[in-house]
Amino acid sequence: MFASKIKNTLKILWREYCSKTSVHGVGFLKLHTTSRYEKFMWSLWILLSLAGCVYMTYVGYQKWENNSVVITYATQSLHVWQIPFPAVTICPVTKSRREAFDFEGTYDELKRGGGLMDDDSYGIFRAMLHVCVSTVNIFNFTGSYSENVVATLRNISFPLEDMLEKCSWKGVAIDCGEIFSEIVTDEGVCYNFNILTAEDLLRVENLDPTYDSVDFSRNSSLWSNEKEYTRYSGSDVYPRRALGAGVKAGLSVVLKTRKSEVEHVCRGGMDGFKVLLHSPDEFPMVSEFYMRLPLGKSAAMFLKPQLTKVVGSLESESFESDRKLRFFKVYNQNNCHVECITNYTFGKCGCIKFSMPHAPDMKICNSSQIECYQHGLVAINERSIRLQLQGSSTYRVCNCLPACYELVYNKEISYTPYNAEAQATSKNESSNDISDFYHSQLLIAMKTDRTLPLTRCRLNSISDVLANLGGIFGLFIGGTTISLVEIVYFCCIRSVRVAITQHRLHPATPKVFPWVP
Repeated sequence: MFASKIKNTLKILWREYCSKTSVHGVGFLKLHTTSRYEKFMWSLWILLSLAGCVYMTYVGYQKWENNSVVITYATQSLHVWQIPFPAVTICPVTKSRREAFDFEGTYDELKRGGGLMDDDSYGIFRAMLHVCVSTVNIFNFTGSYSENVVATLRNISFPLEDMLEKCSWKGVAIDCGEIFSEIVTDEGVCYNFNILTAEDLLRVENLDPTYDSVDFSRNSSLWSNEKEYTRYSGSDVYPRRALGAGVKAGLSVVLKTRKSEVEHVCRGGMDGFKVLLHSPDEFPMVSEFYMRLPLGKSAAMFLKPQLTKVVGSLESESFESDRKLRFFKVYNQNNCHVECITNYTFGKCGCIKFSMPHAPDMKICNSSQIECYQHGLVAINERSIRLQLQGSSTYRVCNCLPACYELVYNKEISYTPYNAEAQATSKNESSNDISDFYHSQLLIAMKTDRTLPLTRCRLNSISDVLANLGGIFGLFIGGTTISLVEIVYFCCIRSVRVAITQHRLHPATPKVFPWVP
């Protein structure tokens, strides 16, 4: 009896739903004039439409889930003064002054089978091997030896005033010491313009107290990729920014190298300088991404900055707050790679390269361990590719994803001979001292006043996804949100009312038992 009531209630609900629903085709299933063949045909079409609707909904969802971010051009351009001038790191190829240490002479003496004169020369030579890559495999030092690599390289390197002769910024001559500062990179002692201060770039509390490769004396930065410059920063803000395009709004540096200091043993046949342009919030990896500035040449670099940032809902979903680095306050792909190489080298060799930011428990590798750390980046890339080819789901060794906010500088470079001696002669200046030096010039300027940023945004917002799903729903079964409400209504509300009505119209007949005396 109870089962028959439920069956009767379902029949009534189905009949009402078919007669009143807004979904196309369902009404034909309960028409008295519809034959069984027609009902079968309509049932088949409705099922096929439902299958197509489900499949297309799944495809649309997968597209939204897996390809949800698109890079497009922003609708408004930025003036170049709204972004910083690039940081410029300059490293001399010649690593030591001859008066401090004659690497070429010492090398020749050792090759002939001679010995070093004293312990100081021995220590300096071992320290030099860390930056003289062409001679590493010739001398196989073994055993532990106390090497203060950074202090030794500083003692024998060229002072700033001996390497940078003239500087001008925004068309005004300026003392090079005011705008350049020393920085220790994988190329040894270099000089940098416009990098963030150590307090803004590094997590000083996690570093070894003796680590001082980045300048600590500059004022705090008033810029970050996310917040850009503050509104009231002024024109003399740090990091410095160009106020327009052209050479007079850029940086000019004249470098010099004494001819007697040039040697071709430490770095092979190279001479001159290595130059790296990078964002102020990136730690320089000069030996991997440098540009050449030969002796006696003038290099003009015209830049087109390219800023990539996130907009819309992606700003609240930025992963950078979850990807905090141990040694860097600023997350970007470059800093992540530097830290990854540090960790990989320490895990493999038990020590790290002298230029790497490091914790107090990480010791510096000595010259007997150079081969161990020398190819860290190549080893990491090879391991990543090998894991990927093997089908591993975790094929990224470093997992250094691009930052949400990235600033790169596209460069156009031209070279021309630079004859400082002829220039001095034409100006009736004494050229006696000039003839003892090789001179090089570096010009860096913005090519355009404005740049059009790239934006990362959602390919489809929630409203777009709902509109697409609604279009699929309407195309295949002619339904709307009202159709969904109808289904809920007939399943939850109308079914209860019909059951109550059926109970009132057909109450249960009481059983009459026979009288027993």
